[in-house]
Amino acid sequence: MFYALIYFIGINVFTVFNYYADKQAAINGGWRIPEANLLFFALIGGSPGALLSTHLFRHKRRKNSFMDVLYIIIGLQIVLASFELTGILSIKSFFA
Repeated sequence: MFYALIYFIGINVFTVFNYYADKQAAINGGWRIPEANLLFFALIGGSPGALLSTHLFRHKRRKNSFMDVLYIIIGLQIVLASFELTGILSIKSFFA
């Protein structure tokens, strides 16, 4: 459980940093981080950091296709977490 918490904090800090870096690159005309990468960071656990970053930095908010995919990722993560917490589907069963 401790390692999962460390991972969760780390991936979210990493995600926020990348959204911030991409926002700064957008402002300054620099090299951009691909949207697929930003969404991948959300997919692998950084969705809270991604959602926070879209609001905090006002980044990618107007791009409906990006936000739609982000909300789908968050919805799927909520469903999977609900299944795990209720015992309907256990992640451990995939690794057993």
